Amino acid sequence: MSRLIGLDALRGVAALCVAYSHLIAKMKRDGQLDEMGAQLFLVSKAVLDVGKVSVLVLFALSGYFVMAALYKSRGRYERPITAFAYQRFFRLFPLYWLSLILGVMFPWDDPAKAFSLAVIAINATMLQGFVFVENVIGLYWTLQIEITFYVLCILLFALRLGGSVRRDLFFLLAQYVFTLLLAAMRYKLQLKLPVALPLMLSVCFLGALWRASDNGRCPETGRYARIAVVAFYLFLLPICVLAYSRDTGFGETWYRYFISYSVALAVFLGASRIAGIRLRWLAPLGGIGYIVFLAHPSVFALAERLGFGAGDLSLPGPLYIALMLAVLTCFAFFVKRTLADPIQRYGDAVVRRRGRRLREDAAIGLRQDA
Repeated sequence: MSRLIGLDALRGVAALCVAYSHLIAKMKRDGQLDEMGAQLFLVSKAVLDVGKVSVLVLFALSGYFVMAALYKSRGRYERPITAFAYQRFFRLFPLYWLSLILGVMFPWDDPAKAFSLAVIAINATMLQGFVFVENVIGLYWTLQIEITFYVLCILLFALRLGGSVRRDLFFLLAQYVFTLLLAAMRYKLQLKLPVALPLMLSVCFLGALWRASDNGRCPETGRYARIAVVAFYLFLLPICVLAYSRDTGFGETWYRYFISYSVALAVFLGASRIAGIRLRWLAPLGGIGYIVFLAHPSVFALAERLGFGAGDLSLPGPLYIALMLAVLTCFAFFVKRTLADPIQRYGDAVVRRRGRRLREDAAIGLRQDA
């Protein structure tokens, strides 16, 4: 349990790192970085992309918690898939809709941006990426990968293809091979094929396999998880070289992708071995990670509109960034207390009713297994 507390804390820290990455990148584009800020940008974006590392850590954590939540539902509910679906709905959508409203009201990259009702309505379904509709907030693309992961988890569960560490390893290896073939096609055909989708999904499933093997410690199953980790690193280099040797307009370099993916997995694996008691002071951040992740563009945009942008305040770049992250954290705790926690309690009640809980003493918290 203490280890889960530590990983939950990591989720909050990773979300704040994503917010930091987006903020310093925009300050760089707008020419608002002083010398100290420029050095900070060089360290955290030019080679090692802290934002990309943090997103990948969040995907690994999602796999670590979500797959386990689905299999726990089997022993606790008559309708485990129904219970899981309601859990995911109340976990994702209410706060997502809040961020959507804020994103429409306070667009960050282009303050004059206006979205049509059709775009807003499709974004409300969280399926806009699958029908090639623009995201109201750019980071929504990550949620479409998350939904794909949920659907695959349910399919594996319903078809009884999961639950075996050996089968999970074969499934992961198949993903690695498919991603490598897709990267080769992208290089050969010079088409922007979505290599990131299967690669990030493999990070999710690797997180799930790592937990199933007791973080690689289980004598019977730990070796399968360790094989999956080694294979990930072996496949990662050729995938990054083939997929990202040519820049398609996003400043892509194969070495930055390779370093970011490598560091992200190492951070996740290392954190899973650290006793959570050492990180208990960071544990509250785990409860606001999703809010921070979704809302930070709108919070930063609102700050700029109120005259608190980086160009409006005479503060050193690092100090301004720290101030904005503190404001964002306070906002997230406020939303958690006033909105997220009541929704979670209501969602728990719906899950118990719709999933037909088998035992009254076996409840699944929406946030803990998120």
